[in-house]
Amino acid sequence: RIRPDREVHRGKGKESSGEKGKMTMEKKIIIGADRLAVPLKDDLKKRLEEVHGYRVDDVGMQEGGEFISYIDTACRVAKELQKGNYERGILLCGTGAGMTLVANKFKGIRAVLCHNTYEARMCRTINNANVLCLGGGVLTAPIAEEMLDLFLETPFKEAFPKDRHDFLEFAQKEIARIEDENFK
Repeated sequence: RIRPDREVHRGKGKESSGEKGKMTMEKKIIIGADRLAVPLKDDLKKRLEEVHGYRVDDVGMQEGGEFISYIDTACRVAKELQKGNYERGILLCGTGAGMTLVANKFKGIRAVLCHNTYEARMCRTINNANVLCLGGGVLTAPIAEEMLDLFLETPFKEAFPKDRHDFLEFAQKEIARIEDENFK
């Protein structure tokens, strides 16, 4: 199970000064993978840091490191999002399915398993997903990187007419209501 003393592998952190010398909030994201997805996770982690400028907190397995189950990793990411320590997370396992199942057991987590760029964009546009789940055994790094870019850059309710925009707002509230009724 999750051990509180377990090391978190942090990416490069950056402090920056905003207007008039004020410190700006650092972009940070949490990521985790099981043993089957470590190589793809490492590729995405590098892209998050170098292309998108994120500080990446890696709470999953490391190449050659101690075994950490997909269950523990998904729980850790979901709990950190629930606490408000991160706005979004990335989870990877062999197919992505196990991580998705576990993460969605946590109230407020909207984890979506994506197989292509269309799903990665639409999970943000329509569903306001806060966790992207990917299969390390089924995706190539270039496709996964494109999916990651879309997940990070696509806003909720992008390019919809007012009536559709209103429906998507309603849908988010309805999903929250269903969660409140069913998550005890």
